[in-house]
Amino acid sequence: MINSIVKLKWLDFKKMIIFLSGDSFFQLSRIVSEFLVLAMIDVDMIANWQLVLLIQSYVVATRFGILNSFNRDYPYYLSSKNKLKSEQILSTTSFHVRVSLVIQSLIFFLGFVYSFIFIENLILSISLLVGSLYTVIEGFINFSESRLKAELKFYIITKIRLLSIFIIFISLIFPYYFEYKGLLIRVIIIQSSILLLFILYSRRYYNKNRSWKIWLELFYKGWKIWLGSYIKNVNKSLPKLYLVSFSTLTTLGFYAPVHWMISSLSI
Repeated sequence: MINSIVKLKWLDFKKMIIFLSGDSFFQLSRIVSEFLVLAMIDVDMIANWQLVLLIQSYVVATRFGILNSFNRDYPYYLSSKNKLKSEQILSTTSFHVRVSLVIQSLIFFLGFVYSFIFIENLILSISLLVGSLYTVIEGFINFSESRLKAELKFYIITKIRLLSIFIIFISLIFPYYFEYKGLLIRVIIIQSSILLLFILYSRRYYNKNRSWKIWLELFYKGWKIWLGSYIKNVNKSLPKLYLVSFSTLTTLGFYAPVHWMISSLSI
């Protein structure tokens, strides 16, 4: 009995080590590839995508802490064999994620319309339109990953990330030949490929158990965590916001290497 428990714990430990190693390798690959992209594209063009990422850091406010509560409650009820409650949490969170992503996408689309009509900056307008699609795909990826973590399927996440590394580097051909337009193409290809892998490896389920009561419970438990995390992210974005507000958009492009350098130190 004791040997079986020890063996089980050892297998869980090995899975966790593999997951952490795969995650670190994945993050390192992204950072290296981004530095290569920076060497291929002019800074004034990179600034357009940096602005998209800046806007995204604010529009994620529509999450309202629901995903934070999901990350805590879903694993608990799943492990306690409360199937009805866990399915209600999963369905309600899934529905909220979809609604919030529609709102986020709409904000980007309005930015696209404003930029196209009033600023008359075609490159920025296209970037915002791509950002509308990017934020939706990334939102589904984050939710799918949270779900797999809750279900302790770290090996699937690791497999997806290792497969994604190949896509990350092979897609460098697009910015190399098409510069900034290639960057936008590359962003969508990477995100779409990762989402497709999550869809292929994830268990199917139906949104039939969503509940307004469950949503209120998730919101009540998660809003404080969400608010603290959101304020922290906003604080990190203040240098970018300062550059956009009191300088030219091009100066925002110079912040990109600094951002990726800081990210590399966090691995």
